[in-house]
Amino acid sequence: MLVLIMVYSNGKIDKLRILSNSKGLAEIYLWTHKVSSKKYIGSVVDLSKRLESYYVFSSLK
Repeated sequence: MLVLIMVYSNGKIDKLRILSNSKGLAEIYLWTHKVSSKKYIGSVVDLSKRLESYYVFSSLK
């Protein structure tokens, strides 16, 4: 079993690198809000597709 851990410090700055590195991968991911320290854990079959929806402002409303 291959376990790869990627850490990005800024989702906005690292957006293109995150989308490129996650394309087609089934993953478990963790987002941490830097101000409140609240955490969100999710899992998905293709992380790049999920993250693309996160980066669409209208989906955050």
